[in-house]
Formats: sequence, C-alpha cells, structure tokens
Amino acid sequence: MFISTMQLDPRAATPLYLQLIQGIKKEIIQGDLAAGDRLPSIRTLAKALGISRITVENAYNQLMEEGYLISKPQSGYFAADLKDILRYDEILEGLNAVSKPGTVSAETRPAGLRSAQTVLPPVQYNFRSNYVDSQSFNSAIWRRYVHQALKAQDLLTSYGEAQGEEVLRYTLAKYSYEARDVKCTPDQIVVGAGIQSLLHILCGVIKDRVAAIGIQSPGFFQAEQIFRDHGFKTEPFSLDMLDSTKPSPYGLVCINPSNPYEGGALPSVKRVELLKWASRTKTFILEDDYIGEFRYLSRP
Repeated sequence: MFISTMQLDPRAATPLYLQLIQGIKKEIIQGDLAAGDRLPSIRTLAKALGISRITVENAYNQLMEEGYLISKPQSGYFAADLKDILRYDEILEGLNAVSKPGTVSAETRPAGLRSAQTVLPPVQYNFRSNYVDSQSFNSAIWRRYVHQALKAQDLLTSYGEAQGEEVLRYTLAKYSYEARDVKCTPDQIVVGAGIQSLLHILCGVIKDRVAAIGIQSPGFFQAEQIFRDHGFKTEPFSLDMLDSTKPSPYGLVCINPSNPYEGGALPSVKRVELLKWASRTKTFILEDDYIGEFRYLSRP
C-alpha cells in the first residue's frame, strides 16, 4: 500500500496537506493507485503518517474537488478513473520545460449622492465584491511595496511593456503551473487592468474567427454584455451539452471551472472531456477562474 512509501516533511515550506495531496496525485497518475482502489480511512492514514486527521481530511476534500478521489457513503474514499489524464512523466517533462463597512456622513458625501440613509449598517460578514476585509489587509506590506515602486523612476516615466512586465509574466507562468498544472510561457501571458478590459482586447482578436459564444450559467454577466456590444451572438452553454459527433454551434465557450453553484471545482475527467471536444470541434475555451483558489472545506 502507498502508505509505506508516502513521506511528508514537516520542516518543508509546503504545508503538510499540500504534500499529501501531491503525493496521492502522483500515486494515482502513475497508476500505483488504480481506479477503484480504496484509500485508507482518515483516521488510519493520519495515524500512519503521524499527522492530524484534519490535515488528511483537508487533503481528501481537495482531491475530491479536483476529481482524483470519489467518496462512497459507508464505504470510504476511492481513486477515480483517470485513464484520460496525462501520465506523470509527461507532467514532469512539462515542469522541466518551463472589509468591514465604514460610515459615510452626509457632510462628506457629494450633495448629489446624499440620501436619508447616510450610515452603512454594521454587518458581521460582508460579502460585497467591492470591499476588502481591513482586518486581513496588511497595509504595512502594501506601503513598503508602493514605496519601492515609487523609486523605480524609469518605470514610472515610461509606458512599460504593453503585454505586462516580463518579471511579472514569468512569475505568473511559474505560479500557473504550480497551482493549476497549466503549462505556459511568459510570452503567452497578457496582463491587463481587469477582466473587462482584457475581454475588449480578446474581442478584437477573435472577431473574424468567432460568430457565436456559449456562456456557462451562472456566469459573469458583464462578460456576456461585452461580447454582445462587440456584435457576437451569445447563447447558454452547459458542460452536459458536449457532443463531439456534431459541429459546435459556438466559436468560443466561456466557462467557470470553479463554480460554487455547481458544487465546486471542475473534475479532471470532465476537463479532459471538454478539451477533447474543443479540439475536435475547433472551439476556443475561455476560463473565468476568478475564484479558483476559494475553498469551502480547506485552505487554498
């Protein structure tokens, strides 16, 4: 059993639960854990590795979200069927190649915006997308980096690289592989001021290649509006609609791989099915992965 070969290093910078996730993924991808093989219970694995049950539980939950494990009530955890996933040696080859609400007084608010309600009501949890939790924002670090940036006189007095600073693109390429298993080079990355501005650029690139765009629901409604403003026809799209035997009605599909409304992350098997469908039907895929690091049951 793989327990005897699994090694975790508590002194490493990588958290234990991530080490465990990577180790189990390796066993499954290499075939040491075949589809349907039962994994040890949370209690058994925690005891064998000398770690907490919470660590094992977080790892198992994350692996289920990514499609590597399946859970059967009263039976336990089992390795999923990943016969279509890239083999481990191919992955290694790719690796080597590459807030709380504040108060606003009537006096400080512009006259045209003043209303009877001038104080925002206190809330325990603020889920607004346009606020940052002030308690978790480290302003000292932010000020330090801003101060460093202001010293870069050459950068401040020039436009910089149109595609985004090379150092940033290199860092993003490295992070994309480590966090998403996405193999890309810095030259394949474009940094923008936000998804909406980047979508306008994308529309200019695909305008002669794409007529209709499939939008997964629920999705980013501003994106759909931008596509329409550029003259594209938008239609609803679902991953259940994949059919490689028929021509795709879309030139591009916009999906949400980390969709809390559909139960979490897109399973690996479904992702491979989507990629095969897109390849056979010559369809572009646009992933809106804005909450890809959000987890309900574990750390990012």
